[in-house]
Amino acid sequence: MHNSIIVLLPPLIVLISAFITRRLNPSLLLGVISAGFIAANFSPWGSSQLIFSRFIEQITDIDNLLLYAFLLMIGVLITLIGRTGGATAFGRAITRHIKNGTMVETATIMFSSVLCIDDYLSSLTVGYVMQPLTDQYRIPRAKLAFLAHSLAGPMVVLMPISGWISFMTAQLNLAGIDTDAKILMEPFFAYLSSLPFMLYSFGMIASTWFIVRAGISYGAMKKHEEIAQKEGNFFGGKDPIIRGFKKSEVGQGTIWDLLVPLISLISFVLIGMPLMQSFFSSELVLCLSVLGALVISIVFATIRSKLSTSTIPTIFAQGSFLMSEAVVMVVLASILGTMLKSDLFTGHYLAHALLGSISIAFLPAMFFGISVIIATITGSSWGTMALMLPIAVPMLTSFTGVALPTAPANIPLLFPLLGAIFSGSVCGDQISPISETTIMASTSSGCYPLDHAYTQAFYAIPAIIWAAIGFVLCGFLTGASFWLQAAITSAVTVIGSCLTLYVLSRLSGRIK
Repeated sequence: MHNSIIVLLPPLIVLISAFITRRLNPSLLLGVISAGFIAANFSPWGSSQLIFSRFIEQITDIDNLLLYAFLLMIGVLITLIGRTGGATAFGRAITRHIKNGTMVETATIMFSSVLCIDDYLSSLTVGYVMQPLTDQYRIPRAKLAFLAHSLAGPMVVLMPISGWISFMTAQLNLAGIDTDAKILMEPFFAYLSSLPFMLYSFGMIASTWFIVRAGISYGAMKKHEEIAQKEGNFFGGKDPIIRGFKKSEVGQGTIWDLLVPLISLISFVLIGMPLMQSFFSSELVLCLSVLGALVISIVFATIRSKLSTSTIPTIFAQGSFLMSEAVVMVVLASILGTMLKSDLFTGHYLAHALLGSISIAFLPAMFFGISVIIATITGSSWGTMALMLPIAVPMLTSFTGVALPTAPANIPLLFPLLGAIFSGSVCGDQISPISETTIMASTSSGCYPLDHAYTQAFYAIPAIIWAAIGFVLCGFLTGASFWLQAAITSAVTVIGSCLTLYVLSRLSGRIK
């Protein structure tokens, strides 16, 4: 039974349920239950035992516990930065000398780039801070939401100090990449090696800067911009939205209230990286780094009277709550990923089913497209990674036919495949109308969520198309060196995306 098409049922159940309910965690739970029943030949007792044992494995594994602690502390650090006013102070600092709309848009994406440590922090803060200035220069709220959102996911996935890294390395471990697993490599360094192949991120980052600096405007966004300029309506002709964050919850901070946490975190990670392979796991290094940054930031805020000891428990509670749903999702997604890899062997089934009918060269492009679709439907980049990695990595090793365990050098498409899944997950989450970051960026910008999703899609499509072309090229450049392969595919994605935007804007009849 495990060697039949039924092993594809659990991920399909997750997708269908998420599409219908718009809730990922209950959908993942259904996927876990269905995987347990299939693996135990539909025995209620056997499936219960299997699910329980997988659950115990997850919550007793020391690296997993460090991951949960890291996520909760990142939430606390984000809350602390917001409470002390560091992010808003930085926003004020970069907007002092703004003289026109292009400078406003440039400052907005610069602000988003600085906050790339976390996509939630960027999505929630940038629109709120920049809204008065964009209104002053008649920039529509949909454009503000795009600028606040377009770099959040694409940049955070490239940052080895972000809240994503521990989750991503944990999923790589579950997929069979570790120093004592089937593919012999430390997960953190596997992530670093996949960075040059995160083509959608490169394409979208370049596109956003090009859109702003070259005055690109077409499609649905152009209509919003014309209405804003001619009528002074920032909502595409709809009724205004009046909402925002409570200013009483945000302190009057300085730039140092943002820089001290960021510099501390970066410094601790850079110090810990060389120790990773010799003494510590990546989870421990990241957990200790964010703990050290949190302690320094609290002390720094307290001695400057920006934070009282009575508010510290509240910040910890709010920060933990911010990431609590993410922790639950990580647990459920990890259980499902383990069952797909080790109990149902879904990746091996797909490999044997497709062997002979599809060229291995197309695997990166295929998984990029599938990841985009899944993340768009579920609204979750993390959930997509957890679904795809345990399927894709075993599938690739089966296709190549190498004896396991093996070194990454024997699987030349490994890093392009990982980059494709990470890219597709980020892309789908960004363009999904139901993703949390879409809602956050819309809320902070005072924009209708569906308007934001719709207008943003027009600017994301060129990067999606050219990233897919880049991943096709990856499959046919396996004979080239690692860096030549990465350079060619990245250049094709970036140049192709910008040229397409230019042509579309010219055809639309307006370049500023």
